[in-house]
Amino acid sequence: MSFYGRQSNRESRKSERRPLRSHGVRAATLCGVMLSAAPVLSFAQQTASQSSTAAEELQGLAEVVVSAQRREENLQDVPISVTALGADQLAQAHITDIAGLSMLAPSINFNQEAGWSEPHLRGIGTSATGPGIENSVALYIDGVYHAAMIGGNADLSDVQDVEVINGPQGTLFGRNATGGLIQIRTKDPSHDFGGQASVGYGNYNTTNAGLYVTGGLTDTLAANFSVDGQYQGEGYGRNVTTGEGVALDRHLFARTKLLYTPIDDLKVTLAADYGWVNFRTSSNTPPGSIPLGGGPILAPQDTIGPVNPQGLINEGGAALTVDYNASVFRILSITSYRIADSFTNESPESTTNDPTFYGALTLDEPHRQFSQELQLSSPNEGALTWTGGAYFFHETAEYNPVHLYGGLFAPASDIYYYTRSTTNSYALYGQATYEIEPKTHVTAGFRYTDEQRSISVENPVLIPGVGNVGPPTTYGSKRFSSPSWRLSLDHKFTDDVLGYASYNRGFKSGGWNAAQVPAISYSPEKLDAFEIGIKSSTADHRLQFNASPFYYKYTDMQVESFPNAILLITNGASSKIYGIDMDVNALLTRHWRLHAGTTLLHATFSSYPGADLTTPIPPFGNAYSTEDAAGHHIPLAPSAVATLGMDYTIPSPVGEFTLNGTFSHNSGWWAEPDNRLKQPAYELFSALLSWVPKGGAYEVDLWGKNLTNEAYALALFSESQGDVLQYAPPRTFGIRVKTTF
Repeated sequence: MSFYGRQSNRESRKSERRPLRSHGVRAATLCGVMLSAAPVLSFAQQTASQSSTAAEELQGLAEVVVSAQRREENLQDVPISVTALGADQLAQAHITDIAGLSMLAPSINFNQEAGWSEPHLRGIGTSATGPGIENSVALYIDGVYHAAMIGGNADLSDVQDVEVINGPQGTLFGRNATGGLIQIRTKDPSHDFGGQASVGYGNYNTTNAGLYVTGGLTDTLAANFSVDGQYQGEGYGRNVTTGEGVALDRHLFARTKLLYTPIDDLKVTLAADYGWVNFRTSSNTPPGSIPLGGGPILAPQDTIGPVNPQGLINEGGAALTVDYNASVFRILSITSYRIADSFTNESPESTTNDPTFYGALTLDEPHRQFSQELQLSSPNEGALTWTGGAYFFHETAEYNPVHLYGGLFAPASDIYYYTRSTTNSYALYGQATYEIEPKTHVTAGFRYTDEQRSISVENPVLIPGVGNVGPPTTYGSKRFSSPSWRLSLDHKFTDDVLGYASYNRGFKSGGWNAAQVPAISYSPEKLDAFEIGIKSSTADHRLQFNASPFYYKYTDMQVESFPNAILLITNGASSKIYGIDMDVNALLTRHWRLHAGTTLLHATFSSYPGADLTTPIPPFGNAYSTEDAAGHHIPLAPSAVATLGMDYTIPSPVGEFTLNGTFSHNSGWWAEPDNRLKQPAYELFSALLSWVPKGGAYEVDLWGKNLTNEAYALALFSESQGDVLQYAPPRTFGIRVKTTF
């Protein structure tokens, strides 16, 4: 848990055969990272006993306020595993989107395929994309659930704080999430005029700029506006066939809020946002693999093929939040409408230039969602606190269409999928916490969800000289209903030590495969989570240590495969997952802060009798069969992740210098249930040096990411045409100048 964040008034508180190529030297092992925390604990305790003058100078870590239980509470008093990251910490680590959160939150393993974001928490997540498909890790921005996984790599330019909440959230949040959720709160308007502007330049001819402005319009109305843009002029790689740059990102994000406060107890917020992303992915072949038809060995960021990849995402929405906080209760209403449109033209089906075996697609995927939440809750004080509410969610999502073409699909010249998916979800929920005796609380929560999901799929298949030989339009509709709940017990052993135990049931609705004919459904998945934890700090609040061992029983898992280049989601798998999250925050001196964290994980299938097994048959791609995957590792679930970060401030006659270094170790992960493709262990190191001259008129930052130039996967999967790998960005660095006014 971060020592940054919102402060309260109490300011003084691939193959298995051959690993992916890696350019970096292994900077440290997991043991080294965690052992480095041991002298920190000792040092912090020793310095805590120094002279009273030093103690007065060093007041301790600021109190961090979170809303993991839908009310504002001190992080150290919340009986849930939460990583809280404030705007300062995100800026100092130069984390600009949620994909970078894994550098500070070790429970996250972030997968990204083209413009689709696929975070996993403690091994739980979704690698499938398409109409009606939602992630097991939910994304909320200002209380609004974002269903579409396209464009889910949210921009963090105007963020107040971010919370990564581990474990199923089946009681208080609008949509059930078996894995957990990422909650982002953006800045609210202020009546005091102010803001910030920045401009920067980096390698690969990348320019970026940002602006945030806020101020009062009347005595009761305030507004803010933020915009952030990036233009990457050169790709990280190139298409060796066309010579054009690939693996690049250009984007523009804008957000505005109006805050109306006619009386002290009422806040009405109208928010609107828009995002535009232009990207070019780079589909490569993992080392040791051979695509259908064969192909040359490419540099990590390069691709090959006659079609140059291109993607465009437009997303945005509006939300009206009414928050009335009376003395005896609080009423909250959140009304939201969102759109997300994605158009891509790429070739993940093959990485070959041979026209006989080459396949490409264009994809048009529009999403529309509406949600309404009404919530009633008690004040934070008292022996009994409670929250109850109702939630409605509606979404329509389409393939309009997916178009497959190329010699790979002969004799068909064109294959289309027109899909329309509709979801209607209703839920009632409630949670209460009761003080059964001083410093001991019991919490119980319950939720009932009822969902109706329907789909229609039209599949024209055009053969020259023959015409359309596709099957007739197929339809499907199903209803999924289930309860979910939470039980927990927490006790304050001292004012600075909290212990807790909890049991949570998570539920994720079933659905339909978006491009299967006839329509094929899959069932809901459920997760029973058992967790104990401790949250502790020293009396002077200069050291915090939190730990949360957990055990998951995961049934009817929704598992993805691509046997014919078409996504297929099935159930039939169960697993057992156990591990521990630990983190340390320490204020070593007035100018030196440190944070360290680790997630240790054992995640294997306990039963999966019909798992897909891929067998390479070079140069003919992969052959598919089935096997029992019991005992195999769950995809995208590294056994150990550790992070270590440091901020050191150096006062000087010419101003203040701050050095930030952030290190992350990932033990590696398996790509699919058959455990054939693997991303081996890798380390990442980022750094930032900032200078604020006396007077603080501006700030100059020198930053670098992936400084060891590790070549590691953002996406790794197999298809019948071969294995596909999309690399994460290589070493990047640059300069940024910003001013606050």
